[in-house]
Amino acid sequence: GLVTIGDIIEAIVGEIDDEHDQDDDPQMVDTAGGAVLADARVDLDDFCERYGAILSEDEHNENDTLGGLAFSIAGKVPARGEILTHQSGMIIEIIDADPRRINRMRLRNIPKKQSEETLDS
Repeated sequence: GLVTIGDIIEAIVGEIDDEHDQDDDPQMVDTAGGAVLADARVDLDDFCERYGAILSEDEHNENDTLGGLAFSIAGKVPARGEILTHQSGMIIEIIDADPRRINRMRLRNIPKKQSEETLDS
């Protein structure tokens, strides 16, 4: 493979975090108050597997990530501090975003886990 100057420097001084490094696995962290802190890159399949199928079939087909869902609800890239409400009653608070993308969010009032059949009827 190709060895970069960055690789050599990291071999000498240790791991260097920069804006191009990303976590391998987007995170979802449950908080004591019942909210979830989530990376906007969290896959909707992973979210629904953990918290239940709260999305309509159209929402699930149109969006791949939590950030995409927030974008879809807002109709734009929401700003930091913006609060969105999903049709299920779940509240999405944008914690970190820039003009082009959502980075982190807090999800509150997540409906109790339910089966997919409940949503289809």
